Amino acid sequence: MKRALFAGLVFLTAISFLSLGAPDYTIVPWPYGAVVWIGAPSQDAQTMVDYAIRAVQNVFRFWGIHPPSPAANWAHPVQTSSQAWYRGTMEQIQSPSVPITDFIGRDYSLIRGTPVPEPGSDELLILPAPSWEREKIPPLIIGAYPDRESMNAACGDYSFIGTYGPPLSFRALMLEKPTGPSASLIPILASGSDIILPRTDDWRSILDHEIAHWLTSLVCRYEGTDFGSLPPVMAEGIADYTAYSLSGAGRRWENVAAAWVQAGGKLDSVPPPLWYDVGTSVVDYLVERKGKDVLLYSLPEFAADWARQAAAITPGWRASLHNEKLTDGDRALYEATLERLDLCAWMLDPVLPPEAQALLDKLYTGKGAPSDIDAFWKLISTAPPPPSHDAWARLARREDTFRIVQYRDGDRNGERMARARVEINLRKYREGGDWQGYYHWFITGLRKVIAAWGDTKGG
Repeated sequence: MKRALFAGLVFLTAISFLSLGAPDYTIVPWPYGAVVWIGAPSQDAQTMVDYAIRAVQNVFRFWGIHPPSPAANWAHPVQTSSQAWYRGTMEQIQSPSVPITDFIGRDYSLIRGTPVPEPGSDELLILPAPSWEREKIPPLIIGAYPDRESMNAACGDYSFIGTYGPPLSFRALMLEKPTGPSASLIPILASGSDIILPRTDDWRSILDHEIAHWLTSLVCRYEGTDFGSLPPVMAEGIADYTAYSLSGAGRRWENVAAAWVQAGGKLDSVPPPLWYDVGTSVVDYLVERKGKDVLLYSLPEFAADWARQAAAITPGWRASLHNEKLTDGDRALYEATLERLDLCAWMLDPVLPPEAQALLDKLYTGKGAPSDIDAFWKLISTAPPPPSHDAWARLARREDTFRIVQYRDGDRNGERMARARVEINLRKYREGGDWQGYYHWFITGLRKVIAAWGDTKGG
């Protein structure tokens, strides 16, 4: 019934409308919070909304957990001006009958609702909190971009294709130019959970993955554990295992994980490029032997002492993969994954030769060979003709991603200094209009920062 009600809501009674010169987004309520369309909603926007509603049901039921319950007024959240909201907030804060704990962190937003500024006005949309396990939880806000380029550019990070959490730049976009005295309070009190994704061909699997993160964070909250304290290999493994299982896709991850094991890789030191595949393998192993419920309720133990838990899991998990027969295509896929060749290609997308993309298509479908990796690097190492102003600007927007990836990866073998040299020289040659010099240092950044894990095949 609620789905039918929502079907007529998107295009007939959308809460927000775009205005000239205003932030270009549209807010539409959905049962668990709001969908924020960056730019005008696409003609098939309802398809994503319907799928998201089903995905919440499917992801939670897959893990044997009841999905959250929408608030009674989810379809008609309160609208108010920032001035009125500010006055109401101050009255609540000054009331002696309201416990001060109601105004600390997320608790306040669960009572009063999560304020989201509407574009081009002084109005706020107050999202009511859904409930789970008899407790209110922050609403889930899905930010849908028209494509990956616009999403990565808005977030200032080209290293991801979807994310769960509150990235600062996206929150800043949502809070652009709020007016009235409430402006300083909005960033503190707007505490919903966020999913950001583009409308690419694989958006369904991305959404399944990110909703699985939402489920994991709720279980952590229920168990008194911080979601951010989970070892990334487990957090990403749970999400990818869920998405693979719901889509019925193959077990490509198994070959990558087996290659890591057979190369002597350790479970307590899995490099970031392998978090997803190795993590999926570990989750699959634990679910088969202990069940989904035991895995979920072990999250606090994983967060508290992953080294100890990994040591207990490792013998059986390694044995399950040690004798896996790997083809040349499997080993090439492992190498390509470790070197993040897909991200290298995306970083270079404005000037990427079609032949390089064809090589990646072979590698990531398990049909390539190690020689294809060498061919990829050889192909992209030759500078193409100077690009258009727009293509160069798109490359320049990717420069910060070198720093983001290096910070995330750490400084194992001098990557920090390598990244700093790359940044300095990219700026120097870009400002000097020297395309050959700029391209040389861009490729250096790809090799020394993005693909740096390829130098340590077994950890």
